[in-house]
Amino acid sequence: MGFLLPEMSPRGLLFGATVRPELRASYEARRLKRLFRLILLAALVPAAAALWAAAVWRSALVMEAAFLLPCVFAYLAFIVCRAKARPLGSAPDLVREAPLVPRREGLPGGALHLIPGLLAVASFIHLATRWNELPDPYPIRSDLAGHPVAWAPKSLAAVYGGPLFCTLVWILVIPMALSMMNASRGGTMNSPLSRRRRWMSGLYAGAADVAALIAGSMAVSPFLSSSESRLLGPLVIAVAAIALLLFAVVLVRYFRAGPEGSGGAAGGDGTPDGAWKAGMFYCNRDDPALWVPARFGMGYSLNFGNRWAWVILAATVLMAVLGITAAALSGG
Repeated sequence: MGFLLPEMSPRGLLFGATVRPELRASYEARRLKRLFRLILLAALVPAAAALWAAAVWRSALVMEAAFLLPCVFAYLAFIVCRAKARPLGSAPDLVREAPLVPRREGLPGGALHLIPGLLAVASFIHLATRWNELPDPYPIRSDLAGHPVAWAPKSLAAVYGGPLFCTLVWILVIPMALSMMNASRGGTMNSPLSRRRRWMSGLYAGAADVAALIAGSMAVSPFLSSSESRLLGPLVIAVAAIALLLFAVVLVRYFRAGPEGSGGAAGGDGTPDGAWKAGMFYCNRDDPALWVPARFGMGYSLNFGNRWAWVILAATVLMAVLGITAAALSGG
């Protein structure tokens, strides 16, 4: 996936730098893309060494570091290539089209996104009403076949920790996806930018729905018989396969939406280069948008010049802290 990142940006951008669209097919652009991929390849050596060390030492921390290394190398490669691309750049065209009538749009799928959330809430009620029937020790982790592989003493943290974290993901991400629909630069009706925004917000909402469904399954699994548990593994694999297929469809539709009209011959995405810190973090107090299209890769970035961006960031950090705390208290 990382090798495709240089292609995942609008035609008027090259490693986060504004360029004329025709420059992306030039020799200089191809040379920078090769450099980016070579740096990524260099990450395979320390990552493989870290995986070997994690297997020998049986260290989860080293295993996480092994998977983090390619991400670190990818960001370093982006910074290096962006520095080399900026001298090739041109001034961005800051003229943008906007509808005169205020728009209010709902999430793709509408009220259907409430169903997983209601199921997650129902899971808490289900666990509370059948508390005395829960096993002690309580299974806190299962393999793909649905067989428990780790247990912890029955407690509020062990029983509710996992479902609570997954439910908090749904509570946080659904409003984020909705704000992406209505607090971003959407372009004219049915424009490429508008279509990409709908696909991306739908992807965020779909991921939140999956988290809520996981919360429900965690509440039901302790009450399943052995024969029913054996069905859980294939069901999880089938759901994961469907999710990956839908993700691939969204990717294709996202990039087939076409380039946005704003930017014209000058290139760019309608945002000033100087507002992008380290190439990936957007901060512009003069821009009322809360979300803007990412300059590298796919998706949207927060405008940290908007105070609501810091509220979202704080809520995300709080959710991560609660998840880590719940896992530590439950012994997971």
